[in-house]
Amino acid sequence: MGLAFIVDGQQEKLVLQRLCSGAPVRTTNLNGKDVRLAVIAKTVATLIKLLKDRYFPVFIIVDREGRVETSQQIESYLRTHLAGLGIPAEAIVVSVPDRMLENWIIAGNPTCENDQLLSDIPTPISDGSNGKVLLKRLMREKKMYYYETGNGVELFCKMDFRGAISRSVSFGRLYEQIAPYCPKLRSSAGL
Repeated sequence: MGLAFIVDGQQEKLVLQRLCSGAPVRTTNLNGKDVRLAVIAKTVATLIKLLKDRYFPVFIIVDREGRVETSQQIESYLRTHLAGLGIPAEAIVVSVPDRMLENWIIAGNPTCENDQLLSDIPTPISDGSNGKVLLKRLMREKKMYYYETGNGVELFCKMDFRGAISRSVSFGRLYEQIAPYCPKLRSSAGL
């Protein structure tokens, strides 16, 4: 049995298809801070049931966005709520970027299209900030524009995973659980 993913949107889907090739990736299409966590849990449970126990584990990656709960609180809530919907805890891994996937990109300080590092001095802690706004600003300083499903995917796949682990607690939690299943991530981090 191989792993599968359920994610918020297209950017995450494209990243995971590149880094964990062959693993199915389903999207909830429920991006945004206004989507209730109970709705996300119900949608995720339905998607897991449609996978018909063919995959283990199923990774669930949902952005924290601007919610008041911490990423760890959201992870816990989703695990508990999914258990109540009949999804066994041992079958899933829940990971919540603090606040969005762009925070992980910033933490990984990748090389951009022009062969420059995203930031001359990596952001020490990227979690909790509005990553998309910060990433767009960093890109503008390099005379580039950011678009999620284009260079956003490239940036994620080219980032320094070891650096991201040290500068983002939420990425570190995901990496610890996903690395055994994704050889490209393991080799990219040199671990």
